[in-house]
Amino acid sequence: LAVTPVRRLFHWPKLVLARRNLGLAALFYAVLHLGLFVVDQGYSFTAAGREIVLRFYLTIGAVAVALLLALGGTSFDRIIRRMGAKRWNALHASVYAIAILAIAHFLIQSKLDVTQAVMMGGLLIVLFVYRIVFHFTNRVGPLLFAGVTVVSAVLTGLGEVAWYGLLTGVDPWLVAAANFQPQLGVSPAAWVLIAGFSLALAAAVRQLLFPPAKAARASKPAAVKAPSPQSTLAG
Repeated sequence: LAVTPVRRLFHWPKLVLARRNLGLAALFYAVLHLGLFVVDQGYSFTAAGREIVLRFYLTIGAVAVALLLALGGTSFDRIIRRMGAKRWNALHASVYAIAILAIAHFLIQSKLDVTQAVMMGGLLIVLFVYRIVFHFTNRVGPLLFAGVTVVSAVLTGLGEVAWYGLLTGVDPWLVAAANFQPQLGVSPAAWVLIAGFSLALAAAVRQLLFPPAKAARASKPAAVKAPSPQSTLAG
């Protein structure tokens, strides 16, 4: 999911070639994650399966892995040709659902301390907001991406407040106030700002040092018509 925004921001069309490898790496990690869970259950597939059925956060995690396996299994050129563009595109659009399921899995299993999960959710929000803005503007340069980052950070902070306030009973005002007290640690919303601003700044510096021959190249995919089969949660 992050490949397209980075490719456009940095005018780096060849980055699209890394999608497949990044996607397969994400699949490998997901399968390894599931495998370690089976090991934790005493190498018992029966016990692991029972836990997956009984625990909702494990169920949605398993669904995400199953969908990733489907994407990985259809990532080869021969399979793509046999499926046809329409069916292949429809299947691989599920990468968005996979990302949401993965974040939900992370949030629910984190229980009280959801800092890392909210941060990852915030980075996913950046990618979604970016796509919405690009859909209407057909371009997102460094300055506009910085704006996308601010909006996403605000949504991240609101999401964190809502999670604690609605699901844990923690005073939401205390959670909101913690975002403005750096001595308590860097909040998920702040991490989103740091990551987004860093990316926008790096893209701006690159454009100053290496001006693109044609600005339009940043908004045209390199021979890709649809969501990549291997778009990842963070890559």
